[in-house]
Amino acid sequence: MSRPCFFSDQSIIDRSQPPSFQSAIQNALIAQLHVHNYERWFGASAGNVAPGLLNSLTPFTITSGGSAGVFGTPIQVFNGTETPVQSFAKLFDFHRLQIAGISQTGPVFWHIVIADSSGGATSYAQAVAMGNYTEIIAVLTVPAIPFEIMSIRHPAGTQLWANLATSFAGSANLNFFVGIHEYAK
Repeated sequence: MSRPCFFSDQSIIDRSQPPSFQSAIQNALIAQLHVHNYERWFGASAGNVAPGLLNSLTPFTITSGGSAGVFGTPIQVFNGTETPVQSFAKLFDFHRLQIAGISQTGPVFWHIVIADSSGGATSYAQAVAMGNYTEIIAVLTVPAIPFEIMSIRHPAGTQLWANLATSFAGSANLNFFVGIHEYAK
């Protein structure tokens, strides 16, 4: 049985207070929801292409370009059919990235970009040109704890793409899983 994960009792917000105070309380409620919520994990389907599969134990794989600092070919992680997972959900946030494997070790910087179809983007290149992406730069080890991802709340049905560049002189592979949170509003 699904239950909405949105704090619906807005009666604790004192409407006689200034709007900035009301906004602060509302933001605190949203932060509370983010921490106390269900998390769903996705892996790759056959051929490492979208759709992402709920509870798949096959990681997505992205490959950097053939030279240091060069991005590889982006992959589509979500094609829009993955959400909502829970019937009430209207929004989700791309919340975590679990690194499952890396092809290079040592002092390598990994630059991971996750782009989304917000604003009508239909490709990774469009999404990046529109500024609809988040990124991580890290030195990675495996096993790794999940990375917390900063992302906006996306409408259910949003597409996601991933791409990779590294400081390594050749191409390198990164395997990962995607964790999301869903919200009623």
